[in-house]
Amino acid sequence: MKTLKTIFALILFLIAADSFSQSCTQPNSLVSISNTRIFNYEYVTFVFKNPSSFTYSTSAVTGPFENATSGEPVSINGCSYRKITFTNAYWMCESTRMFYFSAGRKIKDIETTEQFEGTISYVVGFDCSANYVTTYSYNMFGMKYVVMKFQR
Repeated sequence: MKTLKTIFALILFLIAADSFSQSCTQPNSLVSISNTRIFNYEYVTFVFKNPSSFTYSTSAVTGPFENATSGEPVSINGCSYRKITFTNAYWMCESTRMFYFSAGRKIKDIETTEQFEGTISYVVGFDCSANYVTTYSYNMFGMKYVVMKFQR
Protein backbone atom coordinates (compact mmCIF):
# COMPACT_ATOMS: atom_id res chain seq x y z
CA MET A 1 0.00 0.00 0.00
CA LYS A 2 2.85 2.38 0.84
CA THR A 3 4.48 1.62 -2.55
CA LEU A 4 1.21 2.40 -4.32
CA LYS A 5 0.99 5.79 -2.53
CA THR A 6 4.59 6.57 -3.51
CA ILE A 7 3.90 5.73 -7.16
CA PHE A 8 0.72 7.82 -7.11
CA ALA A 9 2.59 10.79 -5.57
CA LEU A 10 5.33 10.47 -8.21
CA ILE A 11 2.76 10.45 -11.03
CA LEU A 12 1.08 13.58 -9.61
CA PHE A 13 4.47 15.29 -9.34
CA LEU A 14 5.33 14.47 -12.98
CA ILE A 15 1.95 15.74 -14.21
CA ALA A 16 2.39 18.98 -12.24
CA ALA A 17 5.96 19.45 -13.53
CA ASP A 18 4.80 18.87 -17.10
CA SER A 19 2.13 21.55 -16.79
CA PHE A 20 4.81 24.11 -15.88
CA SER A 21 7.18 23.21 -18.74
CA GLN A 22 4.75 22.82 -21.60
CA SER A 23 5.72 22.16 -25.17
CA CYS A 24 5.90 25.26 -27.32
CA THR A 25 2.64 24.92 -29.26
CA GLN A 26 0.81 28.08 -28.15
CA PRO A 27 0.75 31.14 -30.45
CA ASN A 28 3.69 33.45 -29.62
CA SER A 29 5.71 30.52 -28.20
CA LEU A 30 9.46 30.64 -28.71
CA VAL A 31 9.99 27.27 -30.41
CA SER A 32 13.73 27.32 -31.12
CA ILE A 33 16.89 29.41 -31.08
CA SER A 34 19.92 28.74 -33.25
CA ASN A 35 23.01 30.39 -34.63
CA THR A 36 24.60 29.85 -38.02
CA ARG A 37 27.35 31.17 -40.25
CA ILE A 38 26.95 31.93 -43.97
CA PHE A 39 29.95 33.45 -45.75
CA ASN A 40 30.90 36.72 -44.02
CA TYR A 41 27.86 36.82 -41.75
CA GLU A 42 26.67 35.08 -38.62
CA TYR A 43 23.03 34.89 -37.60
CA VAL A 44 21.04 34.21 -34.45
CA THR A 45 17.53 33.02 -35.32
CA PHE A 46 14.54 32.95 -32.96
CA VAL A 47 11.56 30.93 -34.21
CA PHE A 48 8.07 31.65 -32.83
CA LYS A 49 4.77 29.85 -33.36
CA ASN A 50 2.26 31.85 -35.45
CA PRO A 51 -0.10 33.57 -35.27
CA SER A 52 2.21 35.97 -33.52
CA SER A 53 1.42 39.28 -31.91
CA PHE A 54 4.62 39.85 -29.96
CA THR A 55 6.97 42.78 -30.48
CA TYR A 56 10.74 42.85 -30.23
CA SER A 57 13.47 45.41 -29.71
CA THR A 58 17.26 45.28 -29.71
CA SER A 59 19.86 47.41 -27.98
CA ALA A 60 23.58 47.49 -27.32
CA VAL A 61 24.30 46.59 -23.69
CA THR A 62 27.27 46.22 -21.38
CA GLY A 63 27.86 43.82 -18.49
CA PRO A 64 27.78 42.66 -15.82
CA PHE A 65 24.56 40.81 -16.53
CA GLU A 66 22.00 39.31 -14.19
CA ASN A 67 18.82 37.31 -14.44
CA ALA A 68 15.97 39.83 -14.18
CA THR A 69 13.80 37.42 -12.22
CA SER A 70 16.24 35.92 -9.71
CA GLY A 71 18.94 38.60 -9.59
CA GLU A 72 21.58 35.89 -10.08
CA PRO A 73 24.63 36.86 -12.17
CA VAL A 74 24.70 35.59 -15.78
CA SER A 75 28.12 35.03 -17.33
CA ILE A 76 28.21 35.84 -21.07
CA ASN A 77 31.29 35.37 -23.26
CA GLY A 78 32.26 38.09 -25.75
CA CYS A 79 33.53 41.65 -25.71
CA SER A 80 30.49 43.31 -27.32
CA TYR A 81 26.88 42.53 -26.49
CA ARG A 82 23.48 42.94 -28.11
CA LYS A 83 20.23 42.37 -26.22
CA ILE A 84 16.95 41.34 -27.84
CA THR A 85 13.71 41.56 -25.87
CA PHE A 86 10.41 40.00 -26.93
CA THR A 87 7.25 41.32 -25.28
CA ASN A 88 3.83 39.68 -25.31
CA ALA A 89 5.51 36.31 -25.93
CA TYR A 90 4.38 32.98 -24.47
CA TRP A 91 7.16 32.37 -21.97
CA MET A 92 6.15 29.19 -20.08
CA CYS A 93 7.70 26.57 -22.35
CA GLU A 94 11.17 25.25 -23.07
CA SER A 95 12.47 26.05 -26.54
CA THR A 96 15.02 24.00 -28.45
CA ARG A 97 18.47 25.55 -28.41
CA MET A 98 21.04 24.74 -31.08
CA PHE A 99 24.18 26.81 -30.50
CA TYR A 100 27.61 26.35 -32.09
CA PHE A 101 30.52 28.32 -30.65
CA SER A 102 33.49 26.71 -32.41
CA ALA A 103 36.87 28.35 -33.02
CA GLY A 104 36.65 31.08 -35.62
CA ARG A 105 33.01 31.92 -34.85
CA LYS A 106 32.38 35.55 -33.98
CA ILE A 107 29.24 34.92 -31.93
CA LYS A 108 30.62 33.72 -28.61
CA ASP A 109 27.53 33.23 -26.43
CA ILE A 110 23.73 33.47 -26.25
CA GLU A 111 22.15 33.61 -22.79
CA THR A 112 18.69 34.19 -21.36
CA THR A 113 18.49 37.19 -19.02
CA GLU A 114 14.71 37.31 -18.57
CA GLN A 115 11.79 34.95 -19.06
CA PHE A 116 8.78 36.06 -17.06
CA GLU A 117 5.31 37.60 -17.44
CA GLY A 118 5.27 37.64 -21.25
CA THR A 119 8.81 39.00 -21.63
CA ILE A 120 11.77 37.01 -22.93
CA SER A 121 15.24 38.59 -23.21
CA TYR A 122 18.49 37.22 -24.59
CA VAL A 123 21.95 38.73 -24.71
CA VAL A 124 24.23 37.77 -27.59
CA GLY A 125 27.95 38.07 -26.87
CA PHE A 126 30.16 38.54 -29.91
CA ASP A 127 33.80 39.15 -30.80
CA CYS A 128 35.17 42.72 -30.94
CA SER A 129 36.05 42.26 -34.61
CA ALA A 130 32.39 41.53 -35.51
CA ASN A 131 29.70 44.14 -36.11
CA TYR A 132 25.99 44.00 -35.44
CA VAL A 133 24.19 44.73 -38.73
CA THR A 134 20.41 44.52 -38.19
CA THR A 135 17.45 42.49 -36.93
CA TYR A 136 14.62 41.51 -39.25
CA SER A 137 11.68 39.11 -39.27
CA TYR A 138 9.64 37.08 -41.73
CA ASN A 139 6.83 34.50 -41.70
CA MET A 140 7.15 31.02 -43.21
CA PHE A 141 5.45 27.64 -42.66
CA GLY A 142 3.29 28.83 -39.75
CA MET A 143 6.29 30.28 -37.90
CA LYS A 144 7.70 33.77 -37.41
CA TYR A 145 11.48 34.01 -37.70
CA VAL A 146 13.34 36.85 -36.00
CA VAL A 147 16.95 37.06 -37.20
CA MET A 148 19.86 39.01 -35.74
CA LYS A 149 22.61 39.54 -38.33
CA PHE A 150 26.29 40.11 -37.52
CA GLN A 151 29.14 40.81 -39.95
CA ARG A 152 32.29 38.79 -39.34
